[in-house]
This record gives sequence, structure tokens and C-alpha cells, in this order.
Amino acid sequence: EINNPLGGMRNAVRSLARGDLDAAKTEEYLDLVQDGLARIEDTVKKILSFTPRAVQARATDLADVARRAVALARHRIERRGIRLVTRGLDGAPVPVFGDPHELAQVALNLVLNAGDAVPDRDEEGAPRSPDRGVVTVEVSETVDHAVLRVTDDGVGMTPEVAAQCFDLFFTTKEVGEGTGLGLAVVHNIVTNHGGR
Repeated sequence: EINNPLGGMRNAVRSLARGDLDAAKTEEYLDLVQDGLARIEDTVKKILSFTPRAVQARATDLADVARRAVALARHRIERRGIRLVTRGLDGAPVPVFGDPHELAQVALNLVLNAGDAVPDRDEEGAPRSPDRGVVTVEVSETVDHAVLRVTDDGVGMTPEVAAQCFDLFFTTKEVGEGTGLGLAVVHNIVTNHGGR
């Protein structure tokens, strides 16, 4: 995850150093370097989330956490023609005790992963049918649980993938598309909060 963008950036810098590129090509290579740096920064941030640090736990509204995650993810998901449905996010608060920033990271990772799980095309290569492509984010409360549920109508997971989905660096996405850190981070944060 770090070596791939580094290789691309190294080649771009070599080309830029020659000094013979036109303005459009120079802009393209500078964009490539910026994108590579952003990918590396994102990977490092995710890895650092596994290091022990002081959690700032406090009374937190899980519905508000989910609302903020949906607001951040909405454009990316709806841009792909996926409907984003919410339930329980605008009702009564759903109180939990935890670090709101870490819980927001959980919600955002789950929502983005759900969006990524909905394919643009069906198994035959045809565009996704209009009745498919839904991500639902729901917050509810039972007697002894606060529940954040994120569902999608994507292809699902095989039992083998489900058994590994929380493993560090495991991904089913194409090279360069996913780090294999998202669900591992989710699992780590939820477990550290005493959840499941």
C-alpha cells in the first residue's frame, strides 16, 4: 500500500526533474504525486489507529455519530447511483459511552464499505438494475444494546471471505482500491469499546 504509490511518485518526479514536460503533463505528474502522498498518509493514519492511545470516552449520541458519517459518505455513494436510506438517525438520541471520533470512524468505514460492496454491473456485465443499489444506515436501541446497523444489497460475502474480513490487510478489492484496513479498524475500535 505504500510501495505502489511510492513507485508511481518516483517515476513522476524523475520525469518532472528532466524539465522538458509541457504544462499539461507537468500538472498531471504533480497531481499523481499529490494523490500518492494522500494515499500513503491515509494508510499511515489507519495503521496508527491500531496503536494504543488515550481514548476520550464520554456520553455520546450514536444517532449523531451515524448522521455525521452519512453526511460525509453521501456524495460518494449517491454519485454511483446508490440510494442511501437512513432509519432512526433523526429520532430520539441513542446514548452510548465512547469516543465520538473513533465511533464516527467506525460508522464511516461501514457506510463506505457498504457502498463499495454494491457493484455497478451485474454478473453478466449489464448495468445494475434500477431496483438494486441501496445502502441502509440504521440506529436503534434495545433494553441492553445500542445498535448501529449498516446493510447493502451488494453481492455479499462467501463464508471464506466472512471468516477473514476483519483481518489486517485482507481485502477483496482490486490492487490500489483498498488497503484491507477499514474493517480491521472497525473491529479494533468496537472491541476496545466493549462492543461487538
